Amino acid sequence: MPEEVKESSVKRMACKAPIPLAGLMLGLASAGNMVPEVRPLFGLLSAMVLAVLLLKLTLDSKTCREEFKNPAVVGILCTIPMGVSILTTYTKPVLPNISFAIWIAMLVIHFGIMVYFTKAFMFKLDIKKVLPSYFIVYVGITVGSVVAPTYGAYEIGQALFWFGFISYLVLLPLIFYRAAVLRSVPEPLVPTIAIFAAPASLCLAGYLKSFESETMWVVAVLFVLSIVSYVAVILYMPKMLRLKFYPSCSAFTFPLVISAIATNATYSWLQTQGIDIPVIQYLAYLEIILALLLITFVLVRYMGHFFVKKDPRPA
Repeated sequence: MPEEVKESSVKRMACKAPIPLAGLMLGLASAGNMVPEVRPLFGLLSAMVLAVLLLKLTLDSKTCREEFKNPAVVGILCTIPMGVSILTTYTKPVLPNISFAIWIAMLVIHFGIMVYFTKAFMFKLDIKKVLPSYFIVYVGITVGSVVAPTYGAYEIGQALFWFGFISYLVLLPLIFYRAAVLRSVPEPLVPTIAIFAAPASLCLAGYLKSFESETMWVVAVLFVLSIVSYVAVILYMPKMLRLKFYPSCSAFTFPLVISAIATNATYSWLQTQGIDIPVIQYLAYLEIILALLLITFVLVRYMGHFFVKKDPRPA
């Protein structure tokens, strides 16, 4: 009997876990690179969230298949291979070959989702259904350029950077027009607007990681884009924080984390060029603090979702 109860509880949690939870998993894994002093804690929390997601995909596969007909959900689905890619940097010191194989597998899975997404949604593009989560599908693969140096795969990292950067430039006008001009983003998906802070910062972090001879103008352009995007999201954040809980609030985590990582990396790179701009370092500190606060906020909201008895809301 106890085993049946335990199995029932596990399945209930799996069914209650929304796919957007993957965004939190990615944010936690990345936070370990943002604050190395507590890296093991963030890695453990991210792995625990990943376990819940895997249970969801296994025990509630029928629901998942239905959700995968929704472009918003499929876009966020890409955060799973992104997050696992970053988690391999945690396991690489003890399991180098297995970690490398998993990283390559995650790249393949991400590209597979990209192909499905393109065929299912981009070939029949409806501007009214375009969302910031589209960035995750095509620019999110750039996380590979952040991970690639861990395995000495600089050429792969550079190729992924250019793919992600070009995708960002192509998608930015389309997604900006949808969100800023047409507006009318459904309330449950409003938190995904925070994703705007991620693409430029991810490209910047990937560029500084995977290229040994960085070009000042590329760094400058990406840094300006990342700061403008970040400030825009922060200015809109109070409105998003006042919303009731939606699983899409996980979008508050990774964009802010990667922004802090990119700003800190830019400051360090400028110092190697003989340029010291203290204000960038102070900005990085502020971004780290805000990212940690938002991660805590999202964790608390998700704990309420899982452990407080109420009807779950759609992503």
